[in-house]
Amino acid sequence: MISRIAQNLLRWYQRFLSWDHRWRFVFAGTRMCRYYPSCSDYTLQSIQCFGVVRGLLLGARRLSRCTPLSRGGVDDIPLV
Repeated sequence: MISRIAQNLLRWYQRFLSWDHRWRFVFAGTRMCRYYPSCSDYTLQSIQCFGVVRGLLLGARRLSRCTPLSRGGVDDIPLV
């Protein structure tokens, strides 16, 4: 139940607020996130794989690495 609520909140964020998803991507022209998948997709996948607590912790760790000095790139979810 809590997992589904967290996933729905992330999907709502992606649909209405994120520059990397939906209609805002058309106006921006390029992706804004340095990483692939985007931080919200990464957190959503983490919650689906590991549950709410660990998924949100992995998402928070990912957000903390997303700085102007990071190179970015492909960052897959750890399977451990």
